[in-house]
Amino acid sequence: MDSVKGARSLDKRSEGEALSAALRLAHITSEYYYVQNLNAFEECFKCIIKTTKARMQRDNRNILSIPHLHFSAHGNEDGLVLTDNDFVPWDGLNIMLLGLGKATGYIGPSGYCLFLATFSTCNGAFASKMFLSEPPREFSTKLFNGVPPKPCIGIVGPTESVSWSDSLTAFVTFYHLNLTKHVPAQKAVKVMNDAAGLTNVFRCYAHDQGELT
Repeated sequence: MDSVKGARSLDKRSEGEALSAALRLAHITSEYYYVQNLNAFEECFKCIIKTTKARMQRDNRNILSIPHLHFSAHGNEDGLVLTDNDFVPWDGLNIMLLGLGKATGYIGPSGYCLFLATFSTCNGAFASKMFLSEPPREFSTKLFNGVPPKPCIGIVGPTESVSWSDSLTAFVTFYHLNLTKHVPAQKAVKVMNDAAGLTNVFRCYAHDQGELT
């Protein structure tokens, strides 16, 4: 894997920009989107769909088998808080990710969308609630290989509040290990906690088995 696609919502502290710069230094291709409100958030997803389809048509080798979707935002146990204070609940993000999987065809054999969703947000690990929610009616199981659809293959995020500097340090470490060294996500998460001086704050959850082992 050599690419990360990001959607962000921040105040004047540009943790997302700093992460993108670090990825460029590591020769990891990324797409950076600045998101202030819900309309811009939805447009960001439309842009990802458009660029992904264009790359597929060109048989672009930068296409990933499992793209990484990185969210840098304020958050709590119930969802994401955007810059203009628009709120995106986990159920709403679930629908958006399922729509992204449907539009791009990134759907795995067990009905999960082939994205790894990473959250540089306070309490971002609570995005794992999406794995427990009932599938939206508008997404037929026929589209997801006959099983209840899941919005992504896995989630990485903190279980509590974290500072921007700790989160930046942690995710630079995570992507370096996971994308350039091909270290499995769970092992990379253990190291990212150590790098930021944290103890088991960042966690990794799978779509089908809770916390990855």
